[in-house]
Amino acid sequence: MSAFNYQPGSVSNRLFDLRRESGGLYDYLVDLLNKQMGKSFFANAEVGKDFTRSVKGRGMYSFVDKESQERPFTTNVFGEIMGAKYGTLLTARYNHYPGEDRHNPLPLTDSSKPTKAVIALGCPSNATEPLRNLWYNQLCAAVELRKYDLQWEQEVANAVTAKGQQAESFVVKEFVKNTDYPSVFDVEPNCMILTGPAMYTTPPQGSSNTLTSSNKSAPSVRDRMKRRKLNEGGFVVTDGGSSASEVSPQSSSVQTTASSVSLGSKVYPTKEDVFVGATYNPNLQHDFGGKAFAFNNARLVQPDFRDVTQQLIGPWDFYEKLKPGTLVMANIDVAVFLVHGRKTYHANILSLRVLGESGVSVERPQVFVPPVHTAVGPSADSFNNFTLPPFVADVAHDASPSVTSSSVTTAPGHKDSLSSKRKSSSGSSSSTLDDAVDTPIPSSKSVDVNMIDSPTVLAQKTSNSTFDVSTTDNQSDAKHSSRKEKNSKEKNSKAKEKQ
Repeated sequence: MSAFNYQPGSVSNRLFDLRRESGGLYDYLVDLLNKQMGKSFFANAEVGKDFTRSVKGRGMYSFVDKESQERPFTTNVFGEIMGAKYGTLLTARYNHYPGEDRHNPLPLTDSSKPTKAVIALGCPSNATEPLRNLWYNQLCAAVELRKYDLQWEQEVANAVTAKGQQAESFVVKEFVKNTDYPSVFDVEPNCMILTGPAMYTTPPQGSSNTLTSSNKSAPSVRDRMKRRKLNEGGFVVTDGGSSASEVSPQSSSVQTTASSVSLGSKVYPTKEDVFVGATYNPNLQHDFGGKAFAFNNARLVQPDFRDVTQQLIGPWDFYEKLKPGTLVMANIDVAVFLVHGRKTYHANILSLRVLGESGVSVERPQVFVPPVHTAVGPSADSFNNFTLPPFVADVAHDASPSVTSSSVTTAPGHKDSLSSKRKSSSGSSSSTLDDAVDTPIPSSKSVDVNMIDSPTVLAQKTSNSTFDVSTTDNQSDAKHSSRKEKNSKEKNSKAKEKQ
């Protein structure tokens, strides 16, 4: 199974088996969640009792600790990362909406809405029964949260209706779903969707120094700026007291170019330069580039995502260290957004930590290339996989409307009689024969070539026409005979004159 389609339990791996062993990772996790964390674990917290709603504005609301009524409600959840098919988005595009035209996607720009990482969690592979129960209780806590909100919505709707007004309705999208029926409400969920922080930011542009820790070692152009010692004429005075007639700007220009090249090169930051909130060049991500991006000044942001050793995971390593099958725990808060008749619940990741690594094989992500316009699917197969029979080409040739001298069919016997006369003629008489044969037929007896559609039609036209081929032959023979007689008489008269 590919990483894209991965579901917990779909791959057999030694790493997953080790988690289940007695005294192993799963037993440790059960003790951590159920005993040590207490109410800090989402499955152990009750909405309305431990936390409640806090309205922040018309377009959204979140939840706060019920005792303080001020401290934001945060909690811990766990699960195993699922494949991209089920909602995980950890590519350089993250959850950016590319538009309806997949052949010409809308690119990410400096002004695009916040683009965030998304992680879909499922019940861990080969989970022990206690761990499965804790996972199930997590899902129940999310379902109870929606029930709590639904009761409040009904109370508000009743109050509005009592005033003679129409209550507002919403299309609801929760942060738990069923992977087999993601759009159906009344089914038991088996997946939890977590949303990370914004992955790109555009620093304020201007004269302020926007260099980050990832390039602190690169000398700044401003750091190299020092006052020049000038004489009264405004020329630079060297240490020896001499002056230069002109200050060449070449060195400053070269330094500026070198600095910009250093900033734009693909150099990964050192361990000391990686911290929460640090910004990097977006091209450090393996799949950054192409038509999907049109950044000018945007920077990549480091979230609080850590591996099993508590080291921060750079976004360029997400594909390997947060791949499907990885067991994680996340600290989250819950926010609800009301936009254009839609009510969307977000479980926002504040911090994330890897608990167990994955044995699923993945490939390094590549730059996204939009699909080309081409036929696909069953219709494409039927369109591309057939061969025209030979007769189709013959019919097309025979149906050609062009008429050549070789394609014109004459009446039976006409062509043969003419050709036979040409073959039998020779010597000086051939010219007279050609003249007779090439003599144009009177217009009243001419044949319309355009009407020669077929031998049958031609036969009908020939039989019905007043034009007789034999008459033409007789006329030609008569003319030929008269010319022979005339020539014979002329020869005889000349002979007599010589005598």
